[in-house]
Amino acid sequence: MLRGVWLDRSEAESTTLGEALQRYADEISINKKGSAQELCRIRQWLERPISKRTLNTLRGKDFAAYVKSRLNEGVSPNTVRLELAIVGNLFTVAAREWGMESLVNPMRSIKLPAPAKGRNRRIQPGEWGALIAQLPYPHDHAVVLLVETAMRRGELSGMRWEDVQWTAPSILLQDTKNGESREVPLSRAALQILHDLGGTPEATGSVWKTMATHSFSQAFIRACDRASIEDLRLHTSATKPRAVCSRRG
Repeated sequence: MLRGVWLDRSEAESTTLGEALQRYADEISINKKGSAQELCRIRQWLERPISKRTLNTLRGKDFAAYVKSRLNEGVSPNTVRLELAIVGNLFTVAAREWGMESLVNPMRSIKLPAPAKGRNRRIQPGEWGALIAQLPYPHDHAVVLLVETAMRRGELSGMRWEDVQWTAPSILLQDTKNGESREVPLSRAALQILHDLGGTPEATGSVWKTMATHSFSQAFIRACDRASIEDLRLHTSATKPRAVCSRRG
């Protein structure tokens, strides 16, 4: 009873976190631009014993213990914050949209791990050639194009030939992070990469027909291992010196 209003607790008392996460994945996550990443985080939650607990029994201390456990596993603070954000939003949705008005969001009472400090790692001139040499086709072309255009990985993987402007070299990106289209100019090197990939003004369809989106990151990690390049992430390769902007023939 709250201010004279009866709150039905039965559904919150019978629904486990795992069941709620499955519903959240089906109804909420699937409609998001970053659904693949969010679904991976949800699967991580489902593997934990906490997913067997009913929603009404979960408290801030349970999630504080989860934070400590994940950090001890070596998971980055930013990743943990993203995992917690899913469950925090789940409680909000459950209370507002799923009829579980009695639920109190336990995320409001815990301290989130501090964001990781910014990284200063930059690719070195000698590393660039070694990295490209270890990348298979067309992943080598994709990395060079990523560097030349400063596009995000998702934007790169969603490129279509119809969006390439050949006369005034540029590409119109339809699938951007903020949901709005934007035009990216193409350097001579970027334009040459597109030609090497078989691009023509008449070409249609996906630029990367033979390359799955998830394989891009995997190929980059493997290439770094083979080239003995440590602590380099895909997005930091875009800061390489222009003097070594070369590609494989």
